[in-house]
Amino acid sequence: MRASPQRFYKGKPLIETDFFAGNGWLVELVRTGTSELILIHYKVDGTKWESCFHVPYGESVLCPPVEDEITRYVRFAHCVGHCGSAENYLQAIDSFLVRCLDLDQRYRFLLACFVLSTWVVDRLPVAPYVALIGLPRSGKSTALKALHLVCRRGMITSDISSAAFYRACDRLTPTICIDEAATAGQK
Repeated sequence: MRASPQRFYKGKPLIETDFFAGNGWLVELVRTGTSELILIHYKVDGTKWESCFHVPYGESVLCPPVEDEITRYVRFAHCVGHCGSAENYLQAIDSFLVRCLDLDQRYRFLLACFVLSTWVVDRLPVAPYVALIGLPRSGKSTALKALHLVCRRGMITSDISSAAFYRACDRLTPTICIDEAATAGQK
């Protein structure tokens, strides 16, 4: 969450946010069908939700971040749905991956678990990583493109500087898929 002292809404300071947990409610950043960034404000139990640009929060107002070079390349959720069981989600993800990738079932299961973990990474004690290693033209880029489509806030890049990496993570907590990582050995 980042405060922008120059911006106000109805006399209250705006706080740019991508996710916020209140007492019994959550705010999540999504992209509409017209490519606008908006907030979804919903109860934890899923009984009530609304889409909005501003969510009152004490003496401040929560709002989506300003569109920039980072938010433009992140794939945000675009709809709200009811949660099924984790098993149902893993099966749905596997069903998608089997159409895109020629992998053994056990590796698809590991990728499906990784995808599911990206949606709840803020609740995990450690952040999981996946490294795809193989010969040229073995499907690594295709796998990254598929993961980009189903991971929470997928962002695909062929290379990224440390500064851009930290800025993207600080602002949006994306799942960054790095293809042909030339800087993988650097800090």
